[in-house]
Amino acid sequence: MPPEVKQMIIELEEQKIFKEFEELGYEIERNPHISEIYLTNKKADCKIVINKFKKFYYVREFYTPEYQTLLLNEHQLLHKLFELWGWFDD
Repeated sequence: MPPEVKQMIIELEEQKIFKEFEELGYEIERNPHISEIYLTNKKADCKIVINKFKKFYYVREFYTPEYQTLLLNEHQLLHKLFELWGWFDD
């Protein structure tokens, strides 16, 4: 498969995953200067920060920083996203 086609497929799958996050109440914001993606859910008072190229993420609760939890749906979507990006290939 040509690299351009593979990249297009990855981008389409990525859009689907982000759409599912939006359906869960998340707003998606990208900061291309530092390769970060912010998934913010104001109802759950939660922000997921992903650094795509450094291959790490963390969850920040707005009001209780010591309590960081995600629901199963969110974990599954993150896993799909990281798998799509090849984080588990190393």
